[in-house]
Amino acid sequence: MKFSIGDKVLLKRTMEEAEVYSIISSSMVEVIFEETIFPIFIDEIDHPYLYWFTQKKNIEKKIIQELPIDKEFHVQVIQDGFHLLFIPQYQLLDMEEQVVKVKIYLLNGLKQDISFQYGVSNNYVDFKHQSQLYANQSFYVHDLDFEAISANPNFSILVTYLDEFKHNANAELLLKLNAKKLAQHLHESKMQGVPTFQYDLWPLKRQVIIEDRLQKPLSLKTTKATTPNLKPVHQKGYEHYYLPDVIDIHIEKLVPNYKGMNNTEMLQLQLKHALHAVELAFAANKGRITIIHGVGEGVLKERLHDELKKHAHVKHFNNNWQLQFGFGATEIFLK
Repeated sequence: MKFSIGDKVLLKRTMEEAEVYSIISSSMVEVIFEETIFPIFIDEIDHPYLYWFTQKKNIEKKIIQELPIDKEFHVQVIQDGFHLLFIPQYQLLDMEEQVVKVKIYLLNGLKQDISFQYGVSNNYVDFKHQSQLYANQSFYVHDLDFEAISANPNFSILVTYLDEFKHNANAELLLKLNAKKLAQHLHESKMQGVPTFQYDLWPLKRQVIIEDRLQKPLSLKTTKATTPNLKPVHQKGYEHYYLPDVIDIHIEKLVPNYKGMNNTEMLQLQLKHALHAVELAFAANKGRITIIHGVGEGVLKERLHDELKKHAHVKHFNNNWQLQFGFGATEIFLK
């Protein structure tokens, strides 16, 4: 049965509705359900039309006879530790499924909220990003083309967390994924029918000390995720970011290579970075920030304004003409 990105689907095991987020292979897709994205085999989902039709006829009977659905069933349970997760994306080339790119996720199983600085580099890619992860939360970082991930990339993650004494601590997590390991993982995944492979980096963490005056508070009430186009201050080899008053969310400012992303993925990433900037600005007691979204067809601006209208920290905003940005930026005033 064929599905496309954005299709409404029915999860057969719980009879709940989700939406196709991305296509992994001919036998597996990613779906989004209650803000959680997870992979699922195609034979475990169905088109919901027949269900909609029969549900309307039997709605009273269903309420009486069925037990309440367990809403926790599809919440992703993450094992203890801090994991780097890889989801290969396949495409049919020369009558054979081949990996064209890999999705990168971070999984926080540390039982607490953390902030992180992520980086990956080799001859094909040099990407950095800073954000925050709630406890038991997964975070989609970016995609890597097969050419880039098969060229021995070096992954580094600096995690800021609370130690046993409730003090801010920093741990450096490193991984070098060589081509031999990658080939082995892809082979095992295909043979075992498992769509992902991952590393728990926490057991191999290295404690690092960073000067306190450059630290950001860890509490979610005082700091939120930042965006990758922030100005860095270098100290002992690490980058610490401070939120500027103007944030540019053009896609080329957020990811080094966006050619493999569709319009929906780009829009979601842009909105995510804009809202992260709003959260951090509020936490930093800023009175206002400006988001550069460009003019184009106006889709990004319209979606951003929809989100700002219902945002708890936004007092009001405007899209007035500005000498520097024209109508391509929105000025946001915070409570």
